[in-house]
Amino acid sequence: MAEKVRYYLEQTVPELQDLQKKGIFNKQEIAAIMKRRTDFEHRIGSRGVKPADFLRYVEYEMNLDSLRRKRIQRMNLKGRSSVSDWAGKRRILFVFDRGTKRFPSEISLWTEYVEYAKQADAVNVLTKIFTTVLRLHPTNASLWIMAAQHEFEVNANVRAARSIMQRGLRFASHSARLWVEYAKLELNYLAKVLARRQILGIDDADKTTDEAAERLRDDDELASDSIKLPTSTAEEVRDDLRALPDVDISVLGSLDTNPALNGAVVEAVMDAAAKAVPGRELAVKLLELVDSFPFLACQQRLVDHVADALYAADPALQANVLVYVKAPTRAVLPSVAAFPAALQTSLRRFWAAVDGRDDAKAIADDYAAGLGQFLAFPSLDPALEKAIKATQVKIARRFP
Repeated sequence: MAEKVRYYLEQTVPELQDLQKKGIFNKQEIAAIMKRRTDFEHRIGSRGVKPADFLRYVEYEMNLDSLRRKRIQRMNLKGRSSVSDWAGKRRILFVFDRGTKRFPSEISLWTEYVEYAKQADAVNVLTKIFTTVLRLHPTNASLWIMAAQHEFEVNANVRAARSIMQRGLRFASHSARLWVEYAKLELNYLAKVLARRQILGIDDADKTTDEAAERLRDDDELASDSIKLPTSTAEEVRDDLRALPDVDISVLGSLDTNPALNGAVVEAVMDAAAKAVPGRELAVKLLELVDSFPFLACQQRLVDHVADALYAADPALQANVLVYVKAPTRAVLPSVAAFPAALQTSLRRFWAAVDGRDDAKAIADDYAAGLGQFLAFPSLDPALEKAIKATQVKIARRFP
């Protein structure tokens, strides 16, 4: 082990000499750095090494590199770059690489490795990391999501991101979170396409606005959902995945003539998800996801799609009934011209749904309370306000 430690330390000599030559660190500080690195090398080379030892080593190297940059800035050092300018980043990546090889099953170590490679803008290293870790942990949904996000957000390669998601779902089709993130990827891409079309003047009447770009930057990753075992067979899931798109959405046509621009791809993902992960929890997550894209013209269509599927799956469940009857107004603001018609559709569904149910009063109370939220909307049309209040009174009399 001593020979290996000596070998690794000798690799750092040119860097330390360069730091001393530039005056960034003095002789005593260089000696202290060498001592700390010697201690870390002996620790990670021992039989009792733990993943935390590699992380502590990395933390020390990060702090050292940060101190180096601060001193360069304070000393206003300029000129051609030298070995010490890039040696710190390379050394941190090297320690991570050794740690993941020693503990290939330690997900936290891989995650930290990925995050630092992103921060260091080490694109080629990231590609190698994802290739290796996904081969070692093919059922880990978080890793597939990280890889797809890198392709979509950094490399702007939606085809590669979509391919990664679909490959991940072949290994982890039971993961509700992975399905939600795949739907989110398609919604984000659709928003980008529609935003470009509007900039080009293709869709003057499109709902997409500048808010789309802002939301795409600020949108946080959804919290992970609980996982349920699928009831569909693996072959059925594979068939559903083969039917999903593997090419970019065409920007040609219009919302009426091009189904992809009107949410058809997202609907296909939702349908495949419902087969792979049966149950209500995934559908609720998908509804929450669609709620976060109010600038898409197809939002109401997607809401209706999920709500209809929920109600058809279990019409006896009170929660499903409430989602179904409220769906027509879920994505329609009271200020738009389409709201009165949407409210009428919702009311028709409500009266039909509560007919003959034992839990009709509970559904009615919840629905009436939901109508009250529209009354708090600023600048509500007086006639609409009057109609909503009259409906609340009617419901209260019918279900005292």
